[in-house]
Order: sequence, then structure tokens, then C-alpha cells
Amino acid sequence: MFFSVKYNKKIPPLKRGTKEKNYEHSYFHTLKGHNGCVSIILTEDQAVKFGKDGSLWEIGFLPSEKITGYYCNKCKSSYEYSPEICVFIRREKEGFFVELFYKCKECKKVLFFSDLQSPEGIDPKYIVLDETGDYVIPT
Repeated sequence: MFFSVKYNKKIPPLKRGTKEKNYEHSYFHTLKGHNGCVSIILTEDQAVKFGKDGSLWEIGFLPSEKITGYYCNKCKSSYEYSPEICVFIRREKEGFFVELFYKCKECKKVLFFSDLQSPEGIDPKYIVLDETGDYVIPT
């Protein structure tokens, strides 16, 4: 068993031997943005895709269960829980455009931003705006 570990020094590493989650065969990476960074857990297949360009484009949406913590530059603090996750699905001429934002829960600054290929697999509770109406029922 081996791990690919890439930590930001400001985010504390995971404690080994936690009983709540099984991290065996997992890869820990950091999504770095302008206002901070987000620590994520990837499977081996996801780690290979992530290693190609360092983005979530090929991996897809990562729910809060796959996030171990984050660091906010504005707050100058690290947190051992998931940031706020916001997904916007916008209508375009050729179809749709999916934007993913990870925001600090304290100051609401965007820590990391990524475009996604598809809205498939995204829990509707994270979708803030859906201009297509296909994924969240308009209220």
C-alpha cells in the first residue's frame, strides 16, 4: 500500500486510524485557489486523472465527504471540515455550463473555483442555480 500525499503546510494532515472512514488506497491532494486551498481525498483512478492537469474537470464533482479541511487566506485559519459548496448550472447556446465553488463558511470568500464537464452525480442540495431546470425543480 502506498499513498500519494501532497499537503499544504497550513492544513493539518489526516489522523491515521480513524474509525469513521476507510482511507486505505486513497490519495490526498490540495486544490489551490487565490483565497485559500481545499484538501481532498481521491481514489486511485481519480488521482491519475487529477495528476494530468490538477483540476476537477475530468474527476467531476467532489461532495463534502471527500473534503478533509481547508485553509482561508482572509481568515488566516485552517478548518477541519468541508467548506460551503455551491454549484451553478448555466444555460448556453450549445447546452449548459457547470461552475463549482468551494467557499469559506466563515467569511464566504471563494477558496477554489472549477468548471465541470457535467452536472451528473451532483446532490441537488449543493445546486444554487439551475437555469436549465433539469437538475433542480424551480421554486
